[in-house]
Amino acid sequence: IQASNILLDLPVADSIHSFVAAEKEHPAPHKTVDSQRTIYRSRRLSMSRDPAAPGVPMLTDFGLSVHHSHAPHAGLIQPLLFRAPEVILKMPWDGKADIWNLGVLIWELAFNKHLFDGDTEAEQLRNMVASLGPPPKDFVLQGRLGVRELYFDDDGVWKGEPVKPKPLEGSLEGEEARQLLDLLTGMVRWVPEERKSARELLGHPWLVSGADTQLSELVIAAPILRSYLLLTCIGNYLEAAIKLSDTTDPKMLRF
Repeated sequence: IQASNILLDLPVADSIHSFVAAEKEHPAPHKTVDSQRTIYRSRRLSMSRDPAAPGVPMLTDFGLSVHHSHAPHAGLIQPLLFRAPEVILKMPWDGKADIWNLGVLIWELAFNKHLFDGDTEAEQLRNMVASLGPPPKDFVLQGRLGVRELYFDDDGVWKGEPVKPKPLEGSLEGEEARQLLDLLTGMVRWVPEERKSARELLGHPWLVSGADTQLSELVIAAPILRSYLLLTCIGNYLEAAIKLSDTTDPKMLRF
């Protein structure tokens, strides 16, 4: 899951009708490239900007989703910026990789920037070490032989360029920010088993209190639309994850 995979439905159906009527009355300029392709000039789609009715957020693009299973999975998943450390180190992974992914997404929606913004897996791991501290040795040793040695020595110590600590605590201030930090530190952890479950997260004070407020200080400098996405879509995602953890139906998807 990433921000580009969260779409909003149109809160006002008239938007589509107006769009179609405008196209009929004043067709958009276009250019025929060949017998198979025509390029049309974009036409603006008017949408309500009323914060009270931003539309229902929906998760999309399930192209790499896998069937739900209580057994660990293997293989590459997740966009690099959201990739869990166990995936980078070629370990088996399960639903706790989704929890990591969701925590990183929450940070992006809250602050409009990536939590870990490396261009390579090595840079991503380095950024994780800077923010989370060094990973436990036992965790590193679970990485695939030939992969973990690229990044860590046998004691789990980072082998790359020196890392300047950049703890998450230094980025947040205020009570609600502290609640957000508490939520994230339960999600973005090296060891998958130490990450909170979807059921635990859904009852976290930050999500519960946020749903009962006017979003005044929900996240620092976050536009109300991103705040809305945080509460609504993230809550829906966690509820879906709970259903997945309870089901034995092999046809259910893991996002």
